[in-house]
Amino acid sequence: MACGYRITTHEVDADFFEEAKQNQILVTQMRKLLGADLPIPGVSVSEFRALNKCSDCQHNKDGCYCAFEFPEYDTADSYDCNHFQLFQSK
Repeated sequence: MACGYRITTHEVDADFFEEAKQNQILVTQMRKLLGADLPIPGVSVSEFRALNKCSDCQHNKDGCYCAFEFPEYDTADSYDCNHFQLFQSK
């Protein structure tokens, strides 16, 4: 039984390859200009991290740990937590 792993190569003309490289550069520059590479377009990564803090999450338990017990709790890596829910007082 095969594992499904494959390596496929395709030969292309040098002209096509150069054009593809230039297109990749243009698309990358456009994404940066439009902010499409940011978590929220138009909001810098540092601003986004400030918005999404563990201390403001409803899963924050006593300011000490996450209810999901994620090791990234209150670290720089916690900014993109998909379980983040803003704490809302009743």
